[in-house]
Amino acid sequence: MTYSPRRPLRRPASIHLAEWMKAKGFIDETLARQLGVERSTVTRYRLQSRYLTIPKLFEIARVLGINPIQLFHLPPGRESIDALLHDADDASHDVVLNLTKKLGRKPLL
Repeated sequence: MTYSPRRPLRRPASIHLAEWMKAKGFIDETLARQLGVERSTVTRYRLQSRYLTIPKLFEIARVLGINPIQLFHLPPGRESIDALLHDADDASHDVVLNLTKKLGRKPLL
């Protein structure tokens, strides 16, 4: 199967849309209006439950005023859990992993 830029990525890209929206002062309705899509579509993008095409990823970045590559990284001033736990002891790692599992998130550690 050949790649097409209009074909969605096989699985949701791990982007930090929610963090960038917050950093730039966007809510779902505002971003949806500027993208010309329904609010529920942006919600699904934000929750990573809807596939993004590469052109849509670029369009979202343009609206947010950032480089598309930045969507794959946290905004400045936002540290990842890995960075926060870098020097933590094993007990702290276990607490965070258990909490992450209870919240239904995939741990990145």
